[in-house]
Amino acid sequence: PWRKTPFTDAPRTANNWIGVNHVQFCPTDTNRIMYAHEGGYSRNGEPENTRVWHLRADGSDNRSLAPAEEKGTYYTHEVYGPLGKYVYAVWGGSVARFEVDSGRFEAVYKMERPLVAGHIGVSPDEKWVAADIFSGLGLDNDDNPIGGLFLIETATGKATFLAAFPAGPGHPRHIH
Repeated sequence: PWRKTPFTDAPRTANNWIGVNHVQFCPTDTNRIMYAHEGGYSRNGEPENTRVWHLRADGSDNRSLAPAEEKGTYYTHEVYGPLGKYVYAVWGGSVARFEVDSGRFEAVYKMERPLVAGHIGVSPDEKWVAADIFSGLGLDNDDNPIGGLFLIETATGKATFLAAFPAGPGHPRHIH
């Protein structure tokens, strides 16, 4: 369901349409749903321009989880944590989480090149986040960018590099 943002009558472009995607049920309460508004609109901190949202299955409690800190950055590839308390997301190449009940924002990992998160997966106990990187580790013998996989400890934000691999020249030729 892509639609124009409310503040423009301009012709449709990637910069003025938003859509809903990345819909997920909370793993511990199927009456809670997380979804994303996605589009090329400017991130200005207004509720319409935030990406990570939460609602109940009956349509109530429809609200943004992304805080005012979203201004000037982006969130992507959001996932519910297996324990149901947090939604985790890539945040400008770093990793953040939102406490669903309170909306509290917390940076779990602050990006340090070349470990720029692209996609994430959360361990069942939420003590670890695995993240992929698209490139940043040079090129292989066939000129494919080298991406990789790293592991983040959620309690400390410490990142450990795990593996490198040829990422390929385009999406989705990375670990995803």
